Amino acid sequence: MRLSLATGSALLLALPGCAPTDPHYRQPVSGLVTVDGRPVPYGNIEFAPAEGQPTALILEVRDGRFAVAAKGGLSPGKYVVRVQGMDGPPPPPGDTPGTFVGPMPKSIVPAKYGARSQETVVIRPEDKNELTLDLKN
Repeated sequence: MRLSLATGSALLLALPGCAPTDPHYRQPVSGLVTVDGRPVPYGNIEFAPAEGQPTALILEVRDGRFAVAAKGGLSPGKYVVRVQGMDGPPPPPGDTPGTFVGPMPKSIVPAKYGARSQETVVIRPEDKNELTLDLKN
């Protein structure tokens, strides 16, 4: 039985350990976001490339915590961090404006950490990248 070059190449790629690695060398990222020492109950954290990295990310924050595994993580490098945080849960998706029952959640993160944030973090290769962001009013 003879194998063609294409068939032989396909078999080599199917062998364990021969699969291509992540070209972006993504790293896990996790951590805690607090405002004046108190965990942000509900919100999100955005990591925007500051040095041309090929990855960016927005993660949900619950009780101050956020996390992503390496598979969905960030390339090593410096990132601008933007945070939004609320004191309560947002209205449910698809909620008709004006029908939400209960108090509307209020922002608890100072505006300086939002769209114009200058806060940065560095994601390091071969690291757990466990971040602590204690934002100040």
